[in-house]
Amino acid sequence: MSILNPDTVEQVIRHECSGSSYTFKDLQMLASPEEAYLLPLAVIGLIDMNAFFAQCEQVRLGKGLEDPVVCCQWKSLIAVSYAARKYGISRLDPLGLALKKCPQLVVGHAAVFKKGESFWRYIDGLPSQAIHKVSLDPYRRELRKVFRILQSQCDLVEKASVDECYLDLGRLVYSKLMDLFPCLRDLQAGDKLPPVPSTLPDGLKWEGMLYQTDEESAFFKEGVSHDNKQTQSRTNTPPATIVKDWSDICLILGSQYLFSIRCKVYDELKYTTSGGLGTTKTIAKLAAGFVKPDYQTIVSSKAINAFLSNFELTDVTSMGGMIGKDIVRQLQIPPQTNSISFIRQEFTLEQLKEEFPQDHGLATRVFEFCRGIHQQKLKLRTQVKSMMSRKNFLADCPVKTVGDTYDWIKVFVGDLYGRLIELDDESMNLSLLQSGPNERASISRPRTVAVHYTTSAWEKQSKQTKFPVIRDLVKFRSTLELVYFKLLCQILENNKASDCEVKYLELNPDDPHLYQLPIHLLANLSVVIGNFVITTDKNLIDSYGQTNQGETDKDSIKRQFEEVTKRQPNQSEEPKPKRITRSNSYVKKLFADFEKEQGEQAELKREVSSEPEKPKDQFKEDKEYVNRMFMEYQNDVLFHKAMSGFDQLKPAEKKQAKTKSKVQVSKNNESPSASSRSRSPETKDAFWKELMQSQRCPTCNVSVDDVFEHRDYHFALELSSKLNNGTTSRVGQKKKSQNQSTLPF
Repeated sequence: MSILNPDTVEQVIRHECSGSSYTFKDLQMLASPEEAYLLPLAVIGLIDMNAFFAQCEQVRLGKGLEDPVVCCQWKSLIAVSYAARKYGISRLDPLGLALKKCPQLVVGHAAVFKKGESFWRYIDGLPSQAIHKVSLDPYRRELRKVFRILQSQCDLVEKASVDECYLDLGRLVYSKLMDLFPCLRDLQAGDKLPPVPSTLPDGLKWEGMLYQTDEESAFFKEGVSHDNKQTQSRTNTPPATIVKDWSDICLILGSQYLFSIRCKVYDELKYTTSGGLGTTKTIAKLAAGFVKPDYQTIVSSKAINAFLSNFELTDVTSMGGMIGKDIVRQLQIPPQTNSISFIRQEFTLEQLKEEFPQDHGLATRVFEFCRGIHQQKLKLRTQVKSMMSRKNFLADCPVKTVGDTYDWIKVFVGDLYGRLIELDDESMNLSLLQSGPNERASISRPRTVAVHYTTSAWEKQSKQTKFPVIRDLVKFRSTLELVYFKLLCQILENNKASDCEVKYLELNPDDPHLYQLPIHLLANLSVVIGNFVITTDKNLIDSYGQTNQGETDKDSIKRQFEEVTKRQPNQSEEPKPKRITRSNSYVKKLFADFEKEQGEQAELKREVSSEPEKPKDQFKEDKEYVNRMFMEYQNDVLFHKAMSGFDQLKPAEKKQAKTKSKVQVSKNNESPSASSRSRSPETKDAFWKELMQSQRCPTCNVSVDDVFEHRDYHFALELSSKLNNGTTSRVGQKKKSQNQSTLPF
């Protein structure tokens, strides 16, 4: 049915249902997205945007549907509105010929990237092919708007192409059936469906053109008591249709939902569409293009064979091109013969498998396509394998320097960046439809990138490399530009002349001399990102707000806030000890120990003031001890440097580094006397091993954030103990024993 000109012809629905051939289990399949596409009661629709690129330009330029509008790329037409087609203009016409056919033609050129810029824009007039590249991002953006409307009305939508979308209307139809026919609610899975009631609810009628069967055409020709008795062909809205079973009721409801969705697209975006409705994706696609523009066609199961007689096998999706021609030639289908009807009548499935012994899957698909029973599940998203951005260069405006090439790389990266935004947007929107408890939004990122170019002498060069998975698209774009530049430099370095003195591998994108470095004239240049992988980001929006089974959204929000509150520290709890740093560790400890010891000594002097004061021992410098401490400090510095890169080594390399470190330490400790007075190597190794593995000091029994600073703390205690060894006071002796007792060695 047309949105702009709805049909007003009253329909007559003839009832011929003595019993149903379906069970309630068949009907219940509509309620499951995993099973709804299976025959016999599937309700699959397709919405096709009419001359979509031309409609986008028409809306952008503020024109009406009656204005002849074309969308062009350079001087070629890529979309022609239906108003312009009335003047005999087709996509094969050059722009000059189209203007001659229709002088008042409205020309909208596609948006373009400019050389050296990573963003697209519209410009006045026709852009120059020498310095611009066409961008289809605006049309993808408009299709995303259409896609969101479809998703808001239907729970399962598949984007078939840049201007087509499939819809599985099963859940909508099932819910409406339960409301209109309460008798169905009491049935069990194995029960037969009752006959269709002879009196249908008000408002239940076909929306669009139902392709008539021979029986329906004969029924109308015989005459019916109806006000409108004008002769109509089967390609018009039938004034009389026959309802035999619940499959017809499902399609009637599906046609109404499909029409309402198309109306919503027009009301919100002003885009007209065509629709097709059937039991499979193949039938829905063929039906959507059967009557255009702004119309929808419905094909019931009983009319499939008659409907397919209007098409050839090569018109079927996946059967076009060389594969369809090879099948027609292999099966020796006579010229001027309908290939689908011929295959259906002359070949069984076993005979087709004999014709294609190496590909029984192909034989099965051909058998099912010719009978309209090929079942295909709708996919929420299509796995992306690769993306490419490419440009052919004009001979009179050649690309001949490294700087020129890098300017076009910026354009290509900007193009890929926009397409990845579209891919992420689609993934995020589709993730909101996933109701599984373990489902998360996923994004796709490439793992390989490549540069290809062809010189004016038709010499092809290419270079490929691995690429890290980068979720942030802004960082992805900057990194991709740099990687492509490095790949280009590698190609130039590998293919440079022997007398060339330029070191391409040392160039960087900011070098001002890039435009002075010549390369071979390029005929075309392209960049490719491929080997896409799906990565799940826990921070994506759909990871929030998920509820447990039986839990409402309000309860879920309350529970999540309580969990966050539990993780927050309690202000009444004792604060954590201050982290030990070099500014407050062993230096402050030395002064604190010194002040405390001085106070204790003064207190002791007052207690023993009656006793004669003993002369203090003179401090003597222990040169051997100082030398030993200096050697240990050097060893510690070497150990600290070695450990800074220790975590990045492989297991075998770690073992080798440990052995080398021990040998180096043994070489530095050559003095027997120093070794005898220092801590034992076995004790030191055991202490350090436990400290670094557990991040906890076995002596202090506390957690350690920085093992090296904590080691300095014990080193300072040892130094303080040795320095205080020269005092003879009882307090000094007591302090010495306390300090020594805290050391692990």
